[in-house]
Amino acid sequence: MTEQVPTLLVALTPAEAGVAAYLRERGFRVLVAAHGAEALDMAVAQAPDLVLFDEECGVLDVESFFRIVRANARLSRTPVLTVGRDPKRASLTKPLRPDRVVLAVEAALARAERAAAGRGEELTRGVLGPLSIVDLLQPIRVARGSGKLVLHTPVGEGTIWLSEGEIVDARLGRYWGKKALFRLLACSEGSFELYPAGKPPSRRIYEPFDFLVLEAARQKDELAEQLHQLPARARFTAAVDPRNVPARPSLSWLLDKLWGEALTVREIVDALHLPDLEVVTTLLSAYRIGWVQLVPGQGDSGEELVTPELRRVLLRRLGRNAQRGQALAKIAVLGDEPERVRRALGALARCPQVQLRARAQWGTVATLDLGEGAILDLVALPGGEELAPLARFLLGGAVGILRVEPAEGWGWIASASSAPAVELDLVDAATGLRALLGRLADVPAER
Repeated sequence: MTEQVPTLLVALTPAEAGVAAYLRERGFRVLVAAHGAEALDMAVAQAPDLVLFDEECGVLDVESFFRIVRANARLSRTPVLTVGRDPKRASLTKPLRPDRVVLAVEAALARAERAAAGRGEELTRGVLGPLSIVDLLQPIRVARGSGKLVLHTPVGEGTIWLSEGEIVDARLGRYWGKKALFRLLACSEGSFELYPAGKPPSRRIYEPFDFLVLEAARQKDELAEQLHQLPARARFTAAVDPRNVPARPSLSWLLDKLWGEALTVREIVDALHLPDLEVVTTLLSAYRIGWVQLVPGQGDSGEELVTPELRRVLLRRLGRNAQRGQALAKIAVLGDEPERVRRALGALARCPQVQLRARAQWGTVATLDLGEGAILDLVALPGGEELAPLARFLLGGAVGILRVEPAEGWGWIASASSAPAVELDLVDAATGLRALLGRLADVPAER
Protein backbone atom coordinates (compact mmCIF):
# COMPACT_ATOMS: atom_id res chain seq x y z
CA MET A 1 0.00 0.00 0.00
CA THR A 2 1.40 3.40 -0.96
CA GLU A 3 1.67 6.09 1.68
CA GLN A 4 -0.80 8.97 1.28
CA VAL A 5 0.85 12.21 0.11
CA PRO A 6 0.03 15.16 2.43
CA THR A 7 -1.88 18.02 0.82
CA LEU A 8 -0.69 21.53 1.62
CA LEU A 9 -2.66 24.71 0.96
CA VAL A 10 -0.35 27.68 0.41
CA ALA A 11 -1.38 31.36 0.44
CA LEU A 12 1.77 33.44 0.05
CA THR A 13 2.77 36.78 -1.45
CA PRO A 14 4.41 36.79 -4.93
CA ALA A 15 7.80 37.37 -3.31
CA GLU A 16 7.57 34.00 -1.54
CA ALA A 17 5.90 32.09 -4.40
CA GLY A 18 8.98 29.92 -5.00
CA VAL A 19 8.31 28.08 -1.73
CA ALA A 20 5.34 26.27 -3.31
CA ALA A 21 7.53 24.82 -6.07
CA TYR A 22 10.12 23.72 -3.50
CA LEU A 23 7.46 21.92 -1.47
CA ARG A 24 6.27 20.09 -4.59
CA GLU A 25 9.85 18.97 -5.27
CA ARG A 26 9.97 17.54 -1.76
CA GLY A 27 6.96 15.32 -2.53
CA PHE A 28 4.02 17.28 -1.15
CA ARG A 29 0.76 17.87 -3.03
CA VAL A 30 0.49 21.68 -3.09
CA LEU A 31 -2.59 23.84 -3.67
CA VAL A 32 -1.88 27.53 -4.29
CA ALA A 33 -4.33 30.32 -3.36
CA ALA A 34 -3.96 33.84 -4.73
CA HIS A 35 -5.21 35.50 -1.54
CA GLY A 36 -6.83 34.79 1.83
CA ALA A 37 -10.43 34.56 0.64
CA GLU A 38 -9.49 32.06 -2.05
CA ALA A 39 -7.53 30.11 0.55
CA LEU A 40 -10.66 29.87 2.71
CA ASP A 41 -12.77 28.63 -0.22
CA MET A 42 -10.14 26.05 -1.18
CA ALA A 43 -9.72 24.90 2.43
CA VAL A 44 -13.46 24.23 2.80
CA ALA A 45 -13.63 22.43 -0.55
CA GLN A 46 -10.35 20.44 -0.36
CA ALA A 47 -9.78 19.89 3.40
CA PRO A 48 -5.94 20.04 3.18
CA ASP A 49 -3.65 18.41 5.75
CA LEU A 50 -1.92 21.73 6.50
CA VAL A 51 -2.27 25.43 5.59
CA LEU A 52 0.64 27.84 5.08
CA PHE A 53 -0.89 31.34 5.36
CA ASP A 54 0.97 34.62 4.80
CA GLU A 55 -0.39 37.48 6.93
CA GLU A 56 0.14 39.78 3.91
CA CYS A 57 -1.50 37.60 1.26
CA GLY A 58 -4.48 39.99 1.11
CA VAL A 59 -8.33 40.15 1.06
CA LEU A 60 -8.81 38.09 4.26
CA ASP A 61 -6.78 38.67 7.43
CA VAL A 62 -5.26 35.80 9.38
CA GLU A 63 -7.51 36.27 12.45
CA SER A 64 -10.68 35.95 10.35
CA PHE A 65 -9.22 32.96 8.51
CA PHE A 66 -8.43 31.23 11.82
CA ARG A 67 -11.87 31.94 13.29
CA ILE A 68 -13.80 30.59 10.32
CA VAL A 69 -11.57 27.56 9.84
CA ARG A 70 -11.84 26.55 13.49
CA ALA A 71 -15.65 26.71 13.25
CA ASN A 72 -15.62 24.15 10.41
CA ALA A 73 -15.87 20.50 11.46
CA ARG A 74 -13.42 19.13 8.89
CA LEU A 75 -10.87 21.91 9.46
CA SER A 76 -11.10 22.46 13.21
CA ARG A 77 -7.85 20.54 13.86
CA THR A 78 -6.00 21.29 10.62
CA PRO A 79 -2.54 22.78 11.36
CA VAL A 80 -2.13 26.39 10.17
CA LEU A 81 1.38 27.83 9.91
CA THR A 82 1.42 31.63 9.63
CA VAL A 83 4.08 33.62 7.79
CA GLY A 84 4.89 37.16 8.91
CA ARG A 85 7.53 39.65 9.98
CA ASP A 86 6.99 39.47 13.75
CA PRO A 87 8.51 36.27 15.24
CA LYS A 88 6.25 36.61 18.30
CA ARG A 89 3.11 36.33 16.16
CA ALA A 90 4.09 34.22 13.14
CA SER A 91 5.06 30.54 12.90
CA LEU A 92 7.63 31.39 10.22
CA THR A 93 9.30 34.76 9.66
CA LYS A 94 10.28 36.45 6.41
CA PRO A 95 12.29 36.10 4.33
CA LEU A 96 11.39 32.41 4.09
CA ARG A 97 14.05 29.75 3.79
CA PRO A 98 12.53 26.79 1.89
CA ASP A 99 14.46 24.16 3.88
CA ARG A 100 13.17 25.60 7.18
CA VAL A 101 9.63 25.69 5.78
CA VAL A 102 9.87 21.96 5.01
CA LEU A 103 11.08 21.21 8.53
CA ALA A 104 8.24 23.25 10.05
CA VAL A 105 5.65 21.57 7.81
CA GLU A 106 6.90 18.06 8.62
CA ALA A 107 6.94 18.83 12.35
CA ALA A 108 3.39 20.25 12.28
CA LEU A 109 2.09 17.24 10.33
CA ALA A 110 3.75 14.87 12.79
CA ARG A 111 2.18 16.69 15.77
CA ALA A 112 -1.25 16.53 14.10
CA GLU A 113 -0.85 12.81 13.44
CA ARG A 114 0.13 12.10 17.05
CA ALA A 115 -2.80 14.19 18.33
CA ALA A 116 -5.24 12.34 16.05
CA ALA A 117 -3.94 8.97 17.24
CA GLY A 118 -4.39 10.00 20.86
CA ARG A 119 -7.88 11.45 20.57
CA GLY A 120 -9.63 8.07 20.47
CA GLU A 121 -13.36 8.65 20.79
CA GLU A 122 -13.22 12.38 21.47
CA LEU A 123 -16.19 14.31 20.10
CA THR A 124 -16.06 16.68 17.15
CA ARG A 125 -17.78 20.08 17.24
CA GLY A 126 -18.61 22.48 14.46
CA VAL A 127 -21.15 24.63 12.60
CA LEU A 128 -23.57 23.38 9.97
CA GLY A 129 -23.32 24.99 6.56
CA PRO A 130 -20.21 23.84 4.69
CA LEU A 131 -21.09 20.27 5.81
CA SER A 132 -24.62 18.86 5.79
CA ILE A 133 -26.00 16.53 8.45
CA VAL A 134 -25.70 13.61 6.01
CA ASP A 135 -22.01 14.50 5.44
CA LEU A 136 -21.43 14.25 9.19
CA LEU A 137 -23.14 10.86 9.47
CA GLN A 138 -21.39 9.30 6.48
CA PRO A 139 -18.07 8.41 8.23
CA ILE A 140 -19.96 6.38 10.85
CA ARG A 141 -22.08 4.85 8.10
CA VAL A 142 -19.07 3.82 6.00
CA ALA A 143 -17.23 2.35 9.02
CA ARG A 144 -20.45 0.58 10.10
CA GLY A 145 -19.87 2.14 13.49
CA SER A 146 -22.11 3.43 16.27
CA GLY A 147 -22.47 6.96 17.56
CA LYS A 148 -24.73 9.94 17.91
CA LEU A 149 -24.98 13.38 16.35
CA VAL A 150 -26.26 16.10 18.70
CA LEU A 151 -27.68 19.09 16.82
CA HIS A 152 -28.48 22.64 17.97
CA THR A 153 -30.75 24.12 15.28
CA PRO A 154 -33.20 27.02 14.97
CA VAL A 155 -36.09 24.55 15.39
CA GLY A 156 -34.68 23.02 18.57
CA GLU A 157 -32.08 20.61 19.92
CA GLY A 158 -32.07 17.10 18.53
CA THR A 159 -30.09 13.86 18.34
CA ILE A 160 -29.63 11.19 15.67
CA TRP A 161 -28.36 7.75 16.77
CA LEU A 162 -26.57 5.18 14.59
CA SER A 163 -25.77 1.53 15.30
CA GLU A 164 -23.64 -0.62 13.01
CA GLY A 165 -23.83 2.06 10.33
CA GLU A 166 -27.64 2.39 10.30
CA ILE A 167 -29.87 5.12 11.73
CA VAL A 168 -31.86 3.58 14.57
CA ASP A 169 -33.59 6.56 16.19
CA ALA A 170 -33.86 10.35 16.32
CA ARG A 171 -35.21 12.91 18.77
CA LEU A 172 -36.22 16.54 18.34
CA GLY A 173 -37.89 18.11 21.36
CA ARG A 174 -40.96 15.97 22.11
CA TYR A 175 -40.77 14.12 18.78
CA TRP A 176 -39.08 10.77 18.18
CA GLY A 177 -38.48 8.47 15.23
CA LYS A 178 -38.92 9.48 11.60
CA LYS A 179 -40.82 12.71 12.30
CA ALA A 180 -37.80 13.97 14.27
CA LEU A 181 -35.30 12.54 11.75
CA PHE A 182 -36.87 14.15 8.68
CA ARG A 183 -37.15 17.52 10.42
CA LEU A 184 -33.49 17.37 11.46
CA LEU A 185 -32.24 16.28 8.03
CA ALA A 186 -34.03 19.31 6.55
CA CYS A 187 -31.94 21.68 8.73
CA SER A 188 -28.95 23.46 7.19
CA GLU A 189 -28.22 25.94 9.99
CA GLY A 190 -26.92 25.45 13.52
CA SER A 191 -24.08 23.71 15.34
CA PHE A 192 -23.33 20.09 16.17
CA GLU A 193 -21.43 17.66 18.38
CA LEU A 194 -20.50 14.29 16.86
CA TYR A 195 -19.82 11.41 19.24
CA PRO A 196 -18.35 8.46 17.30
CA ALA A 197 -19.27 5.92 20.02
CA GLY A 198 -21.96 5.27 22.56
CA LYS A 199 -24.88 2.96 23.22
CA PRO A 200 -27.94 3.80 21.09
CA PRO A 201 -31.51 3.74 22.50
CA SER A 202 -34.13 1.16 21.56
CA ARG A 203 -34.64 1.05 17.82
CA ARG A 204 -37.57 3.04 16.37
CA ILE A 205 -36.33 3.42 12.77
CA TYR A 206 -35.77 0.29 10.66
CA GLU A 207 -35.30 1.51 7.08
CA PRO A 208 -31.79 1.46 5.51
CA PHE A 209 -29.58 4.58 5.77
CA ASP A 210 -29.55 5.37 2.04
CA PHE A 211 -33.34 5.02 1.77
CA LEU A 212 -33.87 7.39 4.70
CA VAL A 213 -31.60 10.05 3.19
CA LEU A 214 -33.39 9.94 -0.16
CA GLU A 215 -36.80 9.80 1.51
CA ALA A 216 -35.98 12.84 3.66
CA ALA A 217 -35.09 14.85 0.54
CA ARG A 218 -38.24 13.71 -1.26
CA GLN A 219 -40.49 14.51 1.69
CA LYS A 220 -38.92 17.96 2.09
CA ASP A 221 -39.68 18.85 -1.55
CA GLU A 222 -43.21 17.38 -1.55
CA LEU A 223 -44.00 19.01 1.80
CA ALA A 224 -43.12 22.45 0.43
CA GLU A 225 -45.29 21.79 -2.64
CA GLN A 226 -48.32 20.63 -0.62
CA LEU A 227 -48.06 23.41 1.97
CA HIS A 228 -48.24 25.85 -0.93
CA GLN A 229 -51.73 24.47 -1.68
CA LEU A 230 -53.11 25.18 1.81
CA PRO A 231 -53.95 28.60 3.33
CA ALA A 232 -51.20 28.72 5.95
CA ARG A 233 -52.84 31.24 8.29
CA ALA A 234 -56.39 29.84 8.12
CA ARG A 235 -57.83 27.60 10.82
CA PHE A 236 -59.30 24.19 10.07
CA THR A 237 -61.91 22.14 11.89
CA ALA A 238 -63.47 18.70 11.38
CA ALA A 239 -66.66 18.80 9.28
CA VAL A 240 -67.70 15.22 10.12
CA ASP A 241 -67.75 13.10 13.26
CA PRO A 242 -64.56 10.98 13.36
CA ARG A 243 -66.69 7.94 14.22
CA ASN A 244 -68.41 8.15 10.80
CA VAL A 245 -65.33 7.92 8.55
CA PRO A 246 -63.24 4.92 7.40
CA ALA A 247 -60.87 3.66 10.06
CA ARG A 248 -57.53 4.83 8.64
CA PRO A 249 -55.08 5.71 11.47
CA SER A 250 -53.72 8.99 10.09
CA LEU A 251 -57.20 10.24 9.11
CA SER A 252 -58.74 9.14 12.42
CA TRP A 253 -56.03 10.92 14.41
CA LEU A 254 -56.43 14.07 12.31
CA LEU A 255 -60.24 14.24 12.70
CA ASP A 256 -60.03 13.42 16.42
CA LYS A 257 -57.62 16.32 16.86
CA LEU A 258 -59.85 18.73 14.85
CA TRP A 259 -63.21 17.61 16.27
CA GLY A 260 -64.39 20.66 18.19
CA GLU A 261 -61.06 22.47 17.63
CA ALA A 262 -59.84 25.15 15.18
CA LEU A 263 -56.14 24.81 14.34
CA THR A 264 -53.72 26.25 11.78
CA VAL A 265 -51.69 24.02 9.46
CA ARG A 266 -48.60 24.47 11.65
CA GLU A 267 -50.53 23.60 14.81
CA ILE A 268 -51.95 20.49 13.15
CA VAL A 269 -48.52 19.33 11.95
CA ASP A 270 -47.01 19.91 15.40
CA ALA A 271 -49.91 18.14 17.17
CA LEU A 272 -49.46 14.74 15.47
CA HIS A 273 -46.40 12.49 15.82
CA LEU A 274 -46.62 11.25 12.23
CA PRO A 275 -44.02 12.56 9.73
CA ASP A 276 -44.94 16.07 8.58
CA LEU A 277 -45.61 15.05 4.95
CA GLU A 278 -48.05 12.33 6.02
CA VAL A 279 -49.96 14.81 8.19
CA VAL A 280 -50.17 17.46 5.44
CA THR A 281 -51.11 14.88 2.77
CA THR A 282 -53.93 13.60 4.99
CA LEU A 283 -55.10 17.16 5.75
CA LEU A 284 -55.09 18.16 2.08
CA SER A 285 -57.02 15.02 1.10
CA ALA A 286 -59.61 15.49 3.88
CA TYR A 287 -59.98 19.17 2.98
CA ARG A 288 -60.66 18.38 -0.68
CA ILE A 289 -63.17 15.64 0.21
CA GLY A 290 -64.97 17.91 2.64
CA TRP A 291 -64.26 16.06 5.88
CA VAL A 292 -62.20 19.07 7.03
CA GLN A 293 -63.26 22.67 6.45
CA LEU A 294 -62.06 26.21 7.06
CA VAL A 295 -63.40 27.99 10.11
CA PRO A 296 -65.59 30.87 8.81
CA GLY A 297 -63.77 34.21 8.84
CA GLN A 298 -60.35 32.61 9.39
CA GLY A 299 -58.96 32.72 5.83
CA ASP A 300 -56.07 34.88 4.72
CA SER A 301 -56.90 38.55 4.64
CA GLY A 302 -55.25 41.88 5.18
CA GLU A 303 -53.51 44.61 3.27
CA GLU A 304 -51.04 43.54 0.61
CA LEU A 305 -47.40 44.41 1.25
CA VAL A 306 -46.69 45.13 -2.41
CA THR A 307 -48.66 46.10 -5.47
CA PRO A 308 -48.80 43.68 -8.44
CA GLU A 309 -46.45 46.02 -10.33
CA LEU A 310 -43.89 46.06 -7.51
CA ARG A 311 -44.13 42.27 -7.19
CA ARG A 312 -43.30 41.85 -10.87
CA VAL A 313 -40.33 44.21 -10.50
CA LEU A 314 -39.04 42.17 -7.54
CA LEU A 315 -39.38 38.98 -9.56
CA ARG A 316 -37.34 40.49 -12.37
CA ARG A 317 -34.73 41.91 -9.96
CA LEU A 318 -34.27 38.76 -7.90
CA GLY A 319 -34.68 36.35 -10.80
CA ARG A 320 -36.66 33.14 -11.11
CA ASN A 321 -33.83 30.66 -10.50
CA ALA A 322 -35.42 29.13 -7.43
CA GLN A 323 -37.58 26.04 -7.85
CA ARG A 324 -41.32 26.26 -7.29
CA GLY A 325 -42.12 26.88 -3.64
CA GLN A 326 -38.53 27.84 -2.74
CA ALA A 327 -37.26 31.26 -1.71
CA LEU A 328 -35.78 33.59 -4.33
CA ALA A 329 -33.62 35.39 -1.78
CA LYS A 330 -33.28 36.17 1.91
CA ILE A 331 -33.62 39.22 4.14
CA ALA A 332 -31.48 39.40 7.30
CA VAL A 333 -33.06 40.45 10.63
CA LEU A 334 -30.81 41.68 13.45
CA GLY A 335 -30.84 43.48 16.79
CA ASP A 336 -29.03 43.56 20.13
CA GLU A 337 -31.99 42.25 22.17
CA PRO A 338 -33.43 38.85 21.10
CA GLU A 339 -36.76 39.58 22.84
CA ARG A 340 -37.28 42.78 20.83
CA VAL A 341 -36.38 40.93 17.63
CA ARG A 342 -38.94 38.24 18.53
CA ARG A 343 -41.60 40.88 19.18
CA ALA A 344 -40.85 42.62 15.88
CA LEU A 345 -41.20 39.31 14.03
CA GLY A 346 -44.46 38.70 15.86
CA ALA A 347 -45.70 42.08 14.66
CA LEU A 348 -44.68 41.15 11.11
CA ALA A 349 -46.66 37.91 11.42
CA ARG A 350 -49.84 39.97 11.51
CA CYS A 351 -49.28 40.42 7.77
CA PRO A 352 -51.00 37.50 5.99
CA GLN A 353 -47.99 37.06 3.71
CA VAL A 354 -45.59 36.36 6.61
CA GLN A 355 -45.48 32.86 8.09
CA LEU A 356 -43.35 32.39 11.22
CA ARG A 357 -41.49 29.13 11.83
CA ALA A 358 -42.36 27.53 15.14
CA ARG A 359 -39.79 28.09 17.91
CA ALA A 360 -37.04 29.32 15.57
CA GLN A 361 -34.83 31.93 17.30
CA TRP A 362 -32.21 32.46 14.61
CA GLY A 363 -31.57 31.22 11.11
CA THR A 364 -34.61 31.12 8.83
CA VAL A 365 -37.34 32.31 11.20
CA ALA A 366 -40.11 33.22 8.74
CA THR A 367 -41.18 33.07 5.10
CA LEU A 368 -42.53 36.04 3.14
CA ASP A 369 -44.82 34.94 0.29
CA LEU A 370 -45.73 37.89 -1.93
CA GLY A 371 -47.50 35.70 -4.52
CA GLU A 372 -46.66 34.60 -8.07
CA GLY A 373 -43.56 32.80 -6.79
CA ALA A 374 -42.06 35.86 -5.08
CA ILE A 375 -40.97 34.11 -1.86
CA LEU A 376 -38.27 35.44 0.47
CA ASP A 377 -36.83 33.97 3.68
CA LEU A 378 -36.43 36.14 6.78
CA VAL A 379 -33.17 35.06 8.46
CA ALA A 380 -32.45 36.21 12.03
CA LEU A 381 -28.75 36.61 12.87
CA PRO A 382 -27.49 35.34 16.25
CA GLY A 383 -25.85 37.99 18.44
CA GLY A 384 -22.72 37.79 20.53
CA GLU A 385 -19.03 37.75 19.67
CA GLU A 386 -18.66 33.95 19.80
CA LEU A 387 -21.44 33.49 17.21
CA ALA A 388 -20.14 36.23 14.92
CA PRO A 389 -18.73 33.71 12.36
CA LEU A 390 -22.15 32.07 12.14
CA ALA A 391 -23.85 35.47 11.82
CA ARG A 392 -21.50 36.38 8.95
CA PHE A 393 -22.25 33.05 7.27
CA LEU A 394 -26.02 33.58 7.56
CA LEU A 395 -25.67 37.16 6.29
CA GLY A 396 -24.07 35.95 3.07
CA GLY A 397 -26.33 36.49 0.06
CA ALA A 398 -28.90 38.62 1.92
CA VAL A 399 -30.54 41.16 -0.40
CA GLY A 400 -31.80 43.38 2.44
CA ILE A 401 -31.54 43.96 6.20
CA LEU A 402 -34.27 44.65 8.77
CA ARG A 403 -32.73 46.30 11.85
CA VAL A 404 -34.47 46.20 15.27
CA GLU A 405 -33.09 48.91 17.54
CA PRO A 406 -30.97 48.92 19.60
CA ALA A 407 -28.43 47.45 17.21
CA GLU A 408 -25.13 48.93 18.43
CA GLY A 409 -23.37 45.54 18.36
CA TRP A 410 -23.75 45.22 14.60
CA GLY A 411 -21.37 47.91 13.39
CA TRP A 412 -19.47 45.39 11.28
CA ILE A 413 -22.51 44.87 9.05
CA ALA A 414 -21.74 47.96 6.94
CA SER A 415 -18.40 46.51 5.84
CA ALA A 416 -19.73 42.96 5.43
CA SER A 417 -22.77 43.70 3.27
CA SER A 418 -23.90 46.41 0.85
CA ALA A 419 -27.56 45.34 1.11
CA PRO A 420 -30.05 48.16 1.92
CA ALA A 421 -31.10 48.33 5.60
CA VAL A 422 -34.36 49.56 7.11
CA GLU A 423 -35.40 49.94 10.75
CA LEU A 424 -38.18 47.58 11.87
CA ASP A 425 -40.64 49.15 14.30
CA LEU A 426 -42.15 46.93 17.01
CA VAL A 427 -45.61 48.44 16.61
CA ASP A 428 -45.87 49.06 12.87
CA ALA A 429 -43.47 46.45 11.49
CA ALA A 430 -45.27 46.19 8.15
CA THR A 431 -44.27 49.76 7.24
CA GLY A 432 -40.57 48.95 7.59
CA LEU A 433 -40.95 45.78 5.53
CA ARG A 434 -42.82 47.65 2.79
CA ALA A 435 -40.07 50.30 2.74
CA LEU A 436 -37.37 47.65 2.35
CA LEU A 437 -39.25 45.88 -0.44
CA GLY A 438 -39.61 49.23 -2.21
CA ARG A 439 -35.86 49.81 -1.94
CA LEU A 440 -35.14 46.32 -3.24
CA ALA A 441 -37.22 47.08 -6.32
CA ASP A 442 -34.93 50.06 -6.98
CA VAL A 443 -31.64 48.13 -6.50
CA PRO A 444 -30.07 46.87 -9.75
CA ALA A 445 -30.02 43.09 -9.96
CA GLU A 446 -26.67 41.37 -9.41
CA ARG A 447 -25.16 39.65 -12.42
